[in-house]
Amino acid sequence: MKVVFDASFLAILFNPKSSASVARAPERIDGLIERLSTKKDKIVIPTPALAEILVSLAKNGPTYIEKLKEFTCFQIRPFDERAAVEFGAAIQARKNKAKRDTLKSLSQNKVKFDHQIIAIAKVQGAQIVYSDDTQLRAFAKECGMDARGLADVPIPMKQLALAEGGQESSGA
Repeated sequence: MKVVFDASFLAILFNPKSSASVARAPERIDGLIERLSTKKDKIVIPTPALAEILVSLAKNGPTYIEKLKEFTCFQIRPFDERAAVEFGAAIQARKNKAKRDTLKSLSQNKVKFDHQIIAIAKVQGAQIVYSDDTQLRAFAKECGMDARGLADVPIPMKQLALAEGGQESSGA
């Protein structure tokens, strides 16, 4: 199976001290990656999502990319010709469905990034999009994909056991 991580999940993966919408976010993401890796599932990282996070990493960006490439579960995937076709179809379908007010209220750049991420996800055959961005998740669902946020990712049992024993994990 293939899944997609967007910038909100990458931010916590790259910097466990990043702010998150739920408690123990780094442990949730680490546990998710461990479960996916064990099943030999692939985690697709669309280049638009990677670009979003690289802005905050400045000159350390290439180091993080090299780290990702060390793990076989991660696949960085570009916005290519096939994704462009999917993007165009998604935009057209959304324009046909949406009220003009709805589209105008969203930042056009954000809409474009979200659409590119979902287009790449679809072209790559991803079944689940992991994002803490409610608009991106809603669009993924519109496109027939499963979409989950941090709150949907359980804290690994071993982390819960540590917390119940009075010990906290570093989460990294």
